[in-house]
Amino acid sequence: GMADLPKASFVLANPHVMVETGRVYSGLGFGGEGGKSPTDENRSAVFVGAAEAAGKWGLMRNDLQSVARRLYPSIDEVFEAFAGLGVEYAMLSGSGASVFAPVASLEEGKELVVRLQTAGFWAACCRSVGRDEYRRFVGLTR
Repeated sequence: GMADLPKASFVLANPHVMVETGRVYSGLGFGGEGGKSPTDENRSAVFVGAAEAAGKWGLMRNDLQSVARRLYPSIDEVFEAFAGLGVEYAMLSGSGASVFAPVASLEEGKELVVRLQTAGFWAACCRSVGRDEYRRFVGLTR
């Protein structure tokens, strides 16, 4: 199998809004040519290959993000807050309403959390886990 990606720290922020997942998906509009574009084909492989590079987060994409930001202005406010705090990359988690942003360290993340909470958002700092740690956490191994 593939090796674990390097450990990373993240800040999560949520604008205290409940998202109707179906509403977000229905806003996608599945017309057009459909399928993957050639540029998407090797996106995962390129991301893994660039795992140590600072710009790797720019390779990620969530097609639901623009729809959720349009339907829920408070989600858009989270992105604006991250941008205002100097965060380079932020992305919607799933269909929302939480937004995550990679940070250089837990210390940097904790500072951002305080500022986001002060701005009225729910916010927390977390770190990624490897496969073994995840399996132990969900009880698949001892």
